[in-house]
Amino acid sequence: MQYVIADVRGCYDALKDLLDNLSFSEKEDVLYLAGNLVGEGSESMPLILDLCMRPNVYPIWGDKDLAAAKFLRLANQAEDDKAMLEGMDGEEKAEFAKWIQDGGMALLQEFRALEEEDRTFVVEYFDEFEPFMLAEANKRVFIMLHGGFTDFVEGKDLEEYEAEELACGSVEPDKRYFKGAYLITAGECPENKVTKTKAGNLFINCNVADGGRLACLCLETGKVAYSK
Repeated sequence: MQYVIADVRGCYDALKDLLDNLSFSEKEDVLYLAGNLVGEGSESMPLILDLCMRPNVYPIWGDKDLAAAKFLRLANQAEDDKAMLEGMDGEEKAEFAKWIQDGGMALLQEFRALEEEDRTFVVEYFDEFEPFMLAEANKRVFIMLHGGFTDFVEGKDLEEYEAEELACGSVEPDKRYFKGAYLITAGECPENKVTKTKAGNLFINCNVADGGRLACLCLETGKVAYSK
């Protein structure tokens, strides 16, 4: 089976619970993660260290992942935080300050607490992220991304969009973007339930990091499972 989950946001226990309930198999199943693996949850680093060992899990860039990848890579190269800041220009320092305010400090502390080898695993895992993923199930095509579009152009190939736009943009619920394909995005869901619109857009972010739950959509059956 093929499954898609979005916005784990460091809630490692919720992900483990959900995969256990699905009897997720490394040999028979595939999991797509539609962005924001890291975030407000307290276990972003254990989460990534687990996922980087799973060959059947495919991560997609989210806005939080892009920021974390940039600054954790810089942190891994610098001797300490002071040296990291000294190597930044004014724009990067402003971005870093915003990231710290948005939860980056906890991530940085988690990262700093890792052994050197594990820090390398984390940084290298970000190289495996893609801006979007395509999948087919029962003759249906699914396009998976985290955010959406800031400037959608009909007929423009997905490969032509920047990763940042697909991670940080948005999707209009009732707009059909691609003929013959379902668009799955991490848009927030009313009442923390996966939402499908008449235009074929599916929103699967059920706000697990904000008191909601983690949702998992099966592409073959269309069924949705939730964490406890």
